[in-house]
Amino acid sequence: MKYFCYLFLLFVTIACKKTGSNLPSFEGLWIEKSLRLDSIDFKNEFSSSDNNKFDFNLKSQPYKDTSQNPDYPINHSALYSYYLEGNYIFLYNFLSSSSVYNKYDFELSADRKSFTVKRFYSRNNLPGLIEFERLK
Repeated sequence: MKYFCYLFLLFVTIACKKTGSNLPSFEGLWIEKSLRLDSIDFKNEFSSSDNNKFDFNLKSQPYKDTSQNPDYPINHSALYSYYLEGNYIFLYNFLSSSSVYNKYDFELSADRKSFTVKRFYSRNNLPGLIEFERLK
């Protein structure tokens, strides 16, 4: 019984130490490079009981698109939950009616000052791969 208790404590200790230890830190404000109208604010707070899911806030400057809606500005601002897996980021938009995480290509630069992600929101004139850079 004594050995069982020691093994159990060892297992719990190892399990607790593994949580979130290999996640890169994105904390801070990042701006989209081509148009410089959208930013991402990473909070690095857990978004659920799963310690590998975090939140970020996409802040998008509103604009008018006469072909889509001439009377009201379009705004892509939203709160997202995300997690990383390999070279992919999985995103869930809290304002969406969908309850699934969508998979997008993701690459963090070697110096950790910028990242590239496949286009995940529909602002006009954005390239297929969006690059964000960290603001100081």
